[in-house]
Amino acid sequence: MSGATEERVIEEGPTGPAGVPDVLPADASSHDVPKVAGHGAPCIRFLTLNMFLRPPGIHSHGGDHKNARLDHIIQHLLPNYDIVAFQECFAFATSRRKYLIEKAKEAGFTYSYGSPLGGWLKLRIDGGLLILSRLPILETRNVVFPRGKHSDWLAAKGIIYCKVSLSDSTHLHLFTTHLQASYGFAPISSPTAQIRLSQLRQGFNFLSETLKELKQSDNDLILFAGDFNVNGRADDGNGNNHSEEYTAMVKLLSTGDLQQEKSLYKVRDLLYETYREHPITSGTLYKGTVESSKSAIDYIFALEKDGASGTHDVQNVKVEELPVDGQPWTNVSDHSGISCVICPKKES
Repeated sequence: MSGATEERVIEEGPTGPAGVPDVLPADASSHDVPKVAGHGAPCIRFLTLNMFLRPPGIHSHGGDHKNARLDHIIQHLLPNYDIVAFQECFAFATSRRKYLIEKAKEAGFTYSYGSPLGGWLKLRIDGGLLILSRLPILETRNVVFPRGKHSDWLAAKGIIYCKVSLSDSTHLHLFTTHLQASYGFAPISSPTAQIRLSQLRQGFNFLSETLKELKQSDNDLILFAGDFNVNGRADDGNGNNHSEEYTAMVKLLSTGDLQQEKSLYKVRDLLYETYREHPITSGTLYKGTVESSKSAIDYIFALEKDGASGTHDVQNVKVEELPVDGQPWTNVSDHSGISCVICPKKES
């Protein structure tokens, strides 16, 4: 693949790539969850990553090396995980998403679900979200936000959801998103920040309504992961204190309304719990030649209802910087990934 031209062939159909099934069913006999060192029971390895695979025609520095980086992700990242949530994996006018799904299926990721396809006639491309899973996906949902600003006006950004089977009686409710981007400093009063807050309100309603509809069990795990474009750091040199927009984001994920005091969910920022600060997750493809920003904008949130005990713990949460040697690009993406391990709780 890396020897091919930079932009892949456009697939058939007036609305962009040919349709990819929402969920690719698995043969139950192929479901084999590996064990993680130090745990007797099977554990699930999870990664969220903004891939920086922008649509054809949008690039910098000689095309962003999209095809070569995608091959690297398939060959070197996918084998290390069981469930992956990708952002900026666009399907419009390129076969990259279809190619990734096919190669992932060969690697054991039999299930997948992605953003609805956009198209020329809609004057809107897809939202670039994709979930891959080795474990059975039982239900899927999605919501598309109203149009954003700047280049986000063209992207059907939103949230996708998968109900993943962790065991016969326990499920992972996985939501992933990519919120409105800002370019440069954006105070909470700025138009782009206000769009993000509106998207979070809509996201809370989608999340709570989906979980109610699907009768979420107290044993289940709820994760909301992705590129929220909300810088958690109060300033570049201060990762300990929360920014004003971050505080508003957590409140909205908990209550759905900045004026509401009663919380529906306890919101746990798993990175902040681990690092005791907001670690930087933004970066650059070309370390040392292109200045990277110092922003904490990617997250894995665990949402918990009062009294819910759960049967699984989330452990080993870490920022994955994903450096690469021997290539003209020095990092897999202009974002770091975030990984964690989901393990059954040990019986006391």
